[in-house]
Amino acid sequence: LKGMLLLSALQQLHTSYPELIKSVRGTGLLCALEFSIPSLAGQFTRACAESGLLVVPTRNGIVRLIPDLLVSRSDLSEAVKILEYTCAGLHA
Repeated sequence: LKGMLLLSALQQLHTSYPELIKSVRGTGLLCALEFSIPSLAGQFTRACAESGLLVVPTRNGIVRLIPDLLVSRSDLSEAVKILEYTCAGLHA
């Protein structure tokens, strides 16, 4: 259930920022964002870390979200807020 909530929130980010986010995918709580411009993944990762959220950059402009399996809904909600804030900052 929490995985579906996270994936749904990420898909909403994709809808809100299609010029930044090329695609969203995930299974359970393991999710990934693929950026339209691969170099944005590094900027996104640094900005998230500065806001207190650790994400995992991979290759080809992909960033993974790998929350603890026991993550609470409130922590997921906070993470989504940070992701939204970070996307808005990159979009500006």
